[in-house]
Amino acid sequence: AEQNRQRELQTLLYVAAAASSSLELDEMLSATLNRLVALVGASRAGVMLLDSESGELEPRMIRPEHPVAPEDLAEMCQVCSEVITSGKPLHVPVDAALGHSEPGALLPLLVRGQAVGVLVIIGTQGSAFNRRHLALFESIADQLGVAVENARLYARVEQAAIAAERSRLARDLHDSVTQSIYSMTLFAEAARRLTVSKDQESVEEYLSQLCETSQQALKEMRLLVYELRPSALEEEGLLEVLRQRLDTVERRAGVEAQLSVEGQLDLPKKIEVGLYRIAQEALNNSLKHAAATAVTVRLQIEGNLLTMEIADDGRGFEVDVVADTGGIGLSSMQERAEKLNGDLQIVSTPGKGTKVQVQVKVR
Repeated sequence: AEQNRQRELQTLLYVAAAASSSLELDEMLSATLNRLVALVGASRAGVMLLDSESGELEPRMIRPEHPVAPEDLAEMCQVCSEVITSGKPLHVPVDAALGHSEPGALLPLLVRGQAVGVLVIIGTQGSAFNRRHLALFESIADQLGVAVENARLYARVEQAAIAAERSRLARDLHDSVTQSIYSMTLFAEAARRLTVSKDQESVEEYLSQLCETSQQALKEMRLLVYELRPSALEEEGLLEVLRQRLDTVERRAGVEAQLSVEGQLDLPKKIEVGLYRIAQEALNNSLKHAAATAVTVRLQIEGNLLTMEIADDGRGFEVDVVADTGGIGLSSMQERAEKLNGDLQIVSTPGKGTKVQVQVKVR
């Protein structure tokens, strides 16, 4: 009996930790239901979730997996709806509701007093759940309610982030590429009119401006298209994503791009994400504003200190002046470096290029 109580406590602690930390709801539900089935000798366990838009109950996870007949599902939804409405557990033999001989327990998943789903545990024929089991089920249901709320809040945050990113890309498209294309039409029209007047020198000047503007528009369009692609950072790591970025954007735009690595990189995901965002901002600035013909990204690890440097041979700028106006994402890079407890330095001189360097302790 003491060993069983320890196993129950371990299961509850596991579910509580997973519910508060995991954002992968299906993975968390699967692991929890598998542990629950093994712990109490249930024949199966499942979770029904209430769709926030349609208001209908839908099976989210059943373990072990097995097909459910439509008529059984309809009856189960009816019983679960009663639990949702009452907000109270239903501890009855399942045959009273579904015509089966196994015992069962149905418990609401509550979020701020409102039921968002139901935990269903079905026993084996001839067995019964004792009071300790039922108390354990209620505690697990409470934790699953937390997990469902966490997952839904995270989904809302992701949707908000996607909407914000789309708005940013739309602004960039309007502010850069659209204006560049408009300028190109003006240069082309001016050149056409001057062709009639045979002002060859002015025609050549406008055509030169047309060529330069079209090349810049092409660079920025490549950048926008690249940013629309899903990030592969989680799956492929910092180095591979930096290689892809330089191959896809800089090199195709005619910029000589190099990636240099010194030491063995084995970085936590948080640091990889932060460093990539800083590198992305620095590379974007170089492409959009610097008119650089060459850029180098260098990563070096010495002991527990990682140094990342992005250097270009572009037109450069007055760092103090731009920092005071909050331009070209300098504050964003600084904030990301601070979140990593790192140190960011930007060195730039008009006509002599720019170097962005960040140092972070990785252990």
